[in-house]
Amino acid sequence: HKVRKAVAHAINVDEIIKYVMEGSAYPASEIISKYVDGYNPGLKRPKFDPELSKKLLAEAGFPNGFEFNFDCPNDRYINDQAVTEAIAHQLTKIGLKPKVVAQPKAVFFPKMNRHESPMFLAGWGTLSWQGTMNGFFKKKKGSVGRNNRGRFYDPEIEKRIDQANVEMNDQERQALRGKVAADIYGTYFVIPLYYQENVFGFSNRVKGKARVDERIFAFTLKKAK
Repeated sequence: HKVRKAVAHAINVDEIIKYVMEGSAYPASEIISKYVDGYNPGLKRPKFDPELSKKLLAEAGFPNGFEFNFDCPNDRYINDQAVTEAIAHQLTKIGLKPKVVAQPKAVFFPKMNRHESPMFLAGWGTLSWQGTMNGFFKKKKGSVGRNNRGRFYDPEIEKRIDQANVEMNDQERQALRGKVAADIYGTYFVIPLYYQENVFGFSNRVKGKARVDERIFAFTLKKAK
């Protein structure tokens, strides 16, 4: 836990957004965004604090850091390899020694599904709290846990996810979901980085509207007057 927390506090997301993403992203405290029912506005990103990271590493028994592979795709997300390299550089400042392994998505995702990476960069775009929690934070079984590439497992958390998923009272469901999210992200198994800004271009012959889920449906397009 201390090592994961050290990594979280060593990442300067604002710097990555400014210099790598050229301003076209927004800091994230959860995998889901504010557009999703169940988003917890009270959650805050881990504060950038490299000195705290060094202290945590020392307490965990790694005062001089350690070497590890840091995997990422190089053809899936906007600036995916560049972002990974920027994070790796930031981690070297607290004594860690990551080696960036950038690969095409056709190689990267099967490798992640085989659990062959200690740390990796990936994205998510589902507009569903239930789908996100069932996918990332449940043990892989049947249709759930398909995105749990870090093998997160907490049976009590799973029960609370299920309880939140079936709660019909809006306020009580939101409260349950907020508490679950706070406890999950407090483990630092997943460290949310940013929401990338989607850029759409439409011909002057077409009228269309950009969507936060990156989808374009032909039936919503209209001929410009």
